[in-house]
Amino acid sequence: MTETTKPHESPREEAFDQVCRMEDPLRIIRNFAGALDRIARTLSDDNAALIVQEIALAIQARVEELDSIHEYFRRLHHPDRERFERDGWPSSEPE
Repeated sequence: MTETTKPHESPREEAFDQVCRMEDPLRIIRNFAGALDRIARTLSDDNAALIVQEIALAIQARVEELDSIHEYFRRLHHPDRERFERDGWPSSEPE
């Protein structure tokens, strides 16, 4: 049994737990990229600011790619997948 596996956990539950564990690292990386972008705006050296901003934009773009991959696997392994596919997935946006 690995550190992340709970006793008697099915492979589907284990996969969903792994997907959920990705959320905090993705949020932290997203925040880090945002912080780099804000720092870039304060730099007086335009070349340095451009370099830092380009790094921030590259990180943000990769996180957006990972967000869509994460969402795919979250839905694939969700414990209530069958019900949500039948009735519709709940929206994270307020209606």
